[in-house]
Amino acid sequence: MNPIKDLYRRLSLGLSGAKITASSRAVQSEVLPHHAALGIGNDWVIPSYGDYYPRSVAVYSAIRVRAEALVRLPWEVSRTSAAGQILKLPTIHPLTALFAQPNPWYSGAELRRATEVNLCLWGRAFWAIESSETTGQQELWPLRPDRVDVLPGAGPRGPYIRGYRYRGLTKELFYLPEEIEYFRYFNPQQDHSGLSPIAPLRLTMDMGHDALRYNRNTFQNGGIPDYFLFGGEGMTQSQIEDFYKRWETRFQGPDKAHRPAIASGVTDMKTLAFSAREMEFIEGMRWAIKDAARVYGVPETMLAELQFATLANMEGLERWFWRSTMIPEATMLADRINSSLLPKLGFPDHMLQFDFTTIEALSEGQEQRQKREVEFLDRGVLTINEVRRERGLPDVSWGNQPSPRSTPRQDPASTPVPSPSLGTNGHIGASTLA
Repeated sequence: MNPIKDLYRRLSLGLSGAKITASSRAVQSEVLPHHAALGIGNDWVIPSYGDYYPRSVAVYSAIRVRAEALVRLPWEVSRTSAAGQILKLPTIHPLTALFAQPNPWYSGAELRRATEVNLCLWGRAFWAIESSETTGQQELWPLRPDRVDVLPGAGPRGPYIRGYRYRGLTKELFYLPEEIEYFRYFNPQQDHSGLSPIAPLRLTMDMGHDALRYNRNTFQNGGIPDYFLFGGEGMTQSQIEDFYKRWETRFQGPDKAHRPAIASGVTDMKTLAFSAREMEFIEGMRWAIKDAARVYGVPETMLAELQFATLANMEGLERWFWRSTMIPEATMLADRINSSLLPKLGFPDHMLQFDFTTIEALSEGQEQRQKREVEFLDRGVLTINEVRRERGLPDVSWGNQPSPRSTPRQDPASTPVPSPSLGTNGHIGASTLA
């Protein structure tokens, strides 16, 4: 079938029942006529962004730290019962099996790693929802973000996204909105496209790469000796060779280091070294690491920059990394899966969550939380069921009563205040004032 005809045939299926809101009408006013066929936001997805991953040490290190951190977070799927209880799904449930093995070639951990790498390079990631040709079961496949075009709806009443086009090496493929799950970082200048972290970072990374290449070429092509000797008169080749032979015999080797030297016929000596400008490549490389740490939210100590690292500040920085970078990242992914992907899969009353209790850097916070909950239970501030609801656990029949160890405190307003005793002469007794 003609690719253009196939596009209109498939995308026409997504027009029925499209809801237009005021916000979507405002977004549609930014869509030009050619965007519906060619895609929108393509200028924000530069294929060369992917080259920074294997080329830049700072970019590779920061992305690897984030990807491996997300892999360490197991995800769990649960559902909400009619009574409002959150029930964990068994391992034989289709959703549990799907997220454990999204497709025959990817495990759940590998899908999370690929998603995080794509987000860190291009600011967006795509999962294609496919049906297995052998089993008929649903599968999730990551797509290369730089080959996916987002096709918006045309006209004032068009849908927000009409479909997607994947530009493969051999042919183009078209997907309906319900066949793609689209993750992206917010881009204030283009609503349909994500914002790549490489965009604000690439100038610094290019500078660091150029500095590294300059350093390599300097040592490869422009090596210089440590010093230069000047003779008063011209020396013959035999005299020069004899000088080097005697010099190496007397001063070469660790046992002859710093030995005083006397050179006959030498009138001057000049020490040679790199200039301050030539040594700027070191600062350029440090700058690249610092900017990569800032953009990706990864502490420099986690990028093997251990000059000022101590055990105390590394523990604190790792805790900061999880709270400021990875928890928001995992929350963003889980929110998108729960609000969009699970309804597409036919499970709108189910929920996916990341389990942060396995992270050692957050264990101190868990211990403090447990201590606070025990204190509230002992004092009767909370009941067992209230604590269980905070942790996403179902209620128990006996959990609505205060803890037996809690001792109710008497209201001060209801406690009678004893009247002061009066002495024989009508004054307050001394025992009362004592």
